[in-house]
Amino acid sequence: MRTPKILGVMSGSSADGVDFWLAAADSIQTPIQYAIVPYPQDLKAQLLGTLTGATSYQDMLRIEHAYTHFLAKVIEQWTEVDSDLIVGVHGPTVFHQGGVDSRQLVHGPMLAHLLGCTVISDFRLYDVLSGGQGAPLAPLYHRQRFSQMQKPLAIVNIGGICNVTLLDHKTVRGYDIGPGNGLMDLICQQHFNCAFDDQGHIARKGKVIENLLAKMLKFPFFELPGPKSIHRDAFNQGWLNDFEVNSYQPKDVLRTVLALTVQLILKEVGHYTSVVVIGGGAKNQFLISQIEEKAGLKVTLVSDMDYIEAQLIAWLSLKRWQQEKLDYRQVTGAAAPVLYGRIDVADF
Repeated sequence: MRTPKILGVMSGSSADGVDFWLAAADSIQTPIQYAIVPYPQDLKAQLLGTLTGATSYQDMLRIEHAYTHFLAKVIEQWTEVDSDLIVGVHGPTVFHQGGVDSRQLVHGPMLAHLLGCTVISDFRLYDVLSGGQGAPLAPLYHRQRFSQMQKPLAIVNIGGICNVTLLDHKTVRGYDIGPGNGLMDLICQQHFNCAFDDQGHIARKGKVIENLLAKMLKFPFFELPGPKSIHRDAFNQGWLNDFEVNSYQPKDVLRTVLALTVQLILKEVGHYTSVVVIGGGAKNQFLISQIEEKAGLKVTLVSDMDYIEAQLIAWLSLKRWQQEKLDYRQVTGAAAPVLYGRIDVADF
């Protein structure tokens, strides 16, 4: 029997595109191929529209079908698809409430049919059904990926939402801590005609509005202990409007939101001497410099930081294919180890 190939497909909360990581099942961290594919503008607009909570059920199904067909087309053009390929997909999250439900867009049976191979998806649902938060799922993979680094170690993933993994020699913990790039991207799109703040150049020109920052830091979620999780949509325009941000200069609001993310990170990892930052926020030089300045340490960046979440999906897919239950009790609060992911096969 040939060793199968695993393709990890990750559509993160920043909604800028899809990360692909293809590897042999016995060597997940060694890529055969990898790529980041941006969304077509029309699909991106539809996906961002789902974050408003105003999308009808019929439109949600239509968007899910469009996203699934987009994936099938990209995968078929990008790599050889055969019966030995296992495709693991984490689609865009359209609803997440820890302990209640978690839904990501992708039609698993349809994708399996279109590609003619096994598809694994719905990685969060069974954790939630077991009483867990359903997020974050990265910490157990981080333990393997960063096994050679000195412990204790903090890993900060700055995507649309920011979450942390905290590793020592015996335990692994992790949870969402608050907004990452999502709020900053929103401000840039509304006021500066750009998708994101490249290298933090715009925020660098602003100043922190201290009274606004103090009010934001009182948001109840920030005071909750882990395990905890939150959907990107919790930090949206409505959230900003609650703080009457329109009475301030946009560049100062952007700078303040960046300071908020820095403060939340420092609250969790400020006492660590070894900190790795991954995700899109790792490319924001001003954000990284603020973390380093406030924490008094040198942040570690890794060469594959753009692909660690796609690696995670490949790893989770492998564990599901091998029928291996994973123990996220210390991370998500799940009641017991469970299987993560649903398998759909092309058998018709």
